[in-house]
Amino acid sequence: MPTRLYRIGPGRWQSKAFSIAFVVSDALSVSAAFYLSFYLAWQTRKLLGRPDVGRPTFELTAKWANLFLDQIAEWTAFLLSVPADRSLAVYASLYIVLANLFILYLLDMYDTRRFISRESRFIRVFEGIFIFSLIHGFILLVFANVGVSRLLIAYFLILGAGLVSANRTILAGIRRRLRMLRTFDSHPVIVVGTGREALSLAGVLAGKSSKGYVLLGLAGFSEDRPKSLPETARYLGSAENIAELISTLGAHEVFVADQTLGHAEILKIVAEARKTRVAVRVLTNKLNVIVERAQPRADVVEGTPLIDFGYVSEGRLASFAKRATDVAISLFVLIAFSWLLALIWVAIRLDSKGPALFRQTRLTKDLREFEVLKFRSMIAGADAQKAGLLALNERSGAIFKMERDPRITRVGKFLRRFSLDELPQFVNVLLGEMSIVGPRPPLPSEIPSYDEWHLGRLCGKTGITGLWQVSGRSELDFDEMALLDIYYLSQMSFKTDLKILLRTAFAVVGGRGAR
Repeated sequence: MPTRLYRIGPGRWQSKAFSIAFVVSDALSVSAAFYLSFYLAWQTRKLLGRPDVGRPTFELTAKWANLFLDQIAEWTAFLLSVPADRSLAVYASLYIVLANLFILYLLDMYDTRRFISRESRFIRVFEGIFIFSLIHGFILLVFANVGVSRLLIAYFLILGAGLVSANRTILAGIRRRLRMLRTFDSHPVIVVGTGREALSLAGVLAGKSSKGYVLLGLAGFSEDRPKSLPETARYLGSAENIAELISTLGAHEVFVADQTLGHAEILKIVAEARKTRVAVRVLTNKLNVIVERAQPRADVVEGTPLIDFGYVSEGRLASFAKRATDVAISLFVLIAFSWLLALIWVAIRLDSKGPALFRQTRLTKDLREFEVLKFRSMIAGADAQKAGLLALNERSGAIFKMERDPRITRVGKFLRRFSLDELPQFVNVLLGEMSIVGPRPPLPSEIPSYDEWHLGRLCGKTGITGLWQVSGRSELDFDEMALLDIYYLSQMSFKTDLKILLRTAFAVVGGRGAR
């Protein structure tokens, strides 16, 4: 076993410090951009000979600041239907900053492990500020009947994107220079693979990396040292014991750049690395279904495109936030759509014999059994007829699907098309047996046909919707579904769940991929 080359140092904490610096910089930039945009809009109207009646022209003084606050307070008072008060402007200004920061967060602008080019950085910042301006301009115009100056929006788009991008470019340049010293924000990595891609990546990482990476060595699935190994790199032996290598050498990340590996080997490395709280990045062309369906933002590390299988820490705060969100949304759906639940109940009972609710034993995290609830979409006793239809299965792997399943009722066909048969599962969510977003809960009878790597999709609580449902649903085979589920568990966060919920809404309304 190789000796420890690198002690786990402050690299991760230094990355977090830079994340905080980006947040503070963005907040100041957005505040300055909005204030200057407001000022320039009024000054432009004056030059064009269209100043507002009763609006005196102020310079950048305390009087102008008061005018600025008064106008923000006026807009906020219209929206909330309350008397205008200058204190409202303070809260409204704070909201403007926080809302822009939240949109930038959704666009992955605060993940310092991702590498974004200068052009992509500006496009994402402009996209975030444009989304904010579009949404809130529409709200003010339609719901509050308050006109928003188009000049204000135009100036805010230009100044906001410009100031935020400029400050981010400066901070990124400072971090890049510090990383070149290898004493600041350094991340020791292990490269898995012995082929051309792995050797090329190792050769670059062995030199000075502007991204802060320090190469510990290469690991393969052979004890023999590759003949063409770069002089400055060393061979660590077999990747079968990757967890031990990570712990011994103090690696922060693992790069899988071996073209010969299959899904089983790749996901075994991912699973072992997660035990040591280390993230894994994998060559994009080894995970085509993720690239095509989930459309992740691939990171280009020293010229090599990689997909991030980030380590997700299931801390108490994150677990509490996810559970609280599940309960809140479930209560809202069950109460707000109680009339729809009643109509579906009646329609099922009138359409065919049997109960309206269908109960079935399913599995959730760590293979725990629970009873899932669904509206019945098939004839009574449909499970007894399944054996006679297995030869007509249109899907490979551990799941059964038929496009024209004769057991589906007329009402059931409609319910399935718009996923309305799954509404009772919000009761399962309230009981803590499921989450709203998570892998599909499998049948106990499906587990014997699982390969070992498939079990990775049950490392988290199962859900009503998930990444595979919004990435093609019934169009995917089982291996692709399992791979998407495992990828979701590696990226699980409030941001990821929110994106999936939004995509679910579009998939359900369009009935895309449902059977």
